[in-house]
Amino acid sequence: MEVIKIYNSCVCQTFKGLYKGTPLLLLLKGASAPFRITFDKFIDNCIIGIRDDSPIIIDCACICSIGITPSCVETTSSFTNPTSITIPDLSQGVPYPSPITVTGLNGNILKVTVVINNFSHTFPDDVGILLVGPGGQNVDLLDCAGGGTNAVNATLTFDDNAPSQIVGPIVSGTFQPSAFCNRNYNLSAPTPPFGSQLLAFNGANPNGAWSLYVQDFVGGDVGIIDGGWTLNITSCES
Repeated sequence: MEVIKIYNSCVCQTFKGLYKGTPLLLLLKGASAPFRITFDKFIDNCIIGIRDDSPIIIDCACICSIGITPSCVETTSSFTNPTSITIPDLSQGVPYPSPITVTGLNGNILKVTVVINNFSHTFPDDVGILLVGPGGQNVDLLDCAGGGTNAVNATLTFDDNAPSQIVGPIVSGTFQPSAFCNRNYNLSAPTPPFGSQLLAFNGANPNGAWSLYVQDFVGGDVGIIDGGWTLNITSCES
């Protein structure tokens, strides 16, 4: 792992708000040309990134006077499958999975949010909703949540930056992924353990087949996602 030490006057706070996967163009003071890295994370006084497919650590104890320019524009693109997903009693949803194909994006993922449109179920706690990306990354969005109170036409946005998970009866709103158990979905879905945060997709190529697996795991109740679902992808586009 390459280590670059920088001894200029600096403020490393510049890096605090960056998303994993952000491509950066760094010009070190005194250097004749900039170089590119893909930002991974910030630990103590070091930036961890990827350069030429290899990890790199930049000691940024003094990095304030260095020009840093993202080589792309942060863009959010939305993709929707409006087809209803019926949720039969003690069975997988129809269709299973519900697909969205993403094409045309050039940059890696910075952030993902998911919208479940018009979710109704007579006992929401029975339902699991699992999102799987093109590279196999996955996040359990909803599992063992909502109790036994009817959910009626609830539009649920799942966002890591939401204030809280779903607590109590399901109503429309924005929530963190809310999986309080890991259940085994029917075949073609991956097996547990699953990811618990949407940042699991950060840094990945967004293009390809995304799959939403919906299943009722307990007998006695039924439901529907009447408006299908929407996938929002923030990426760095050149």
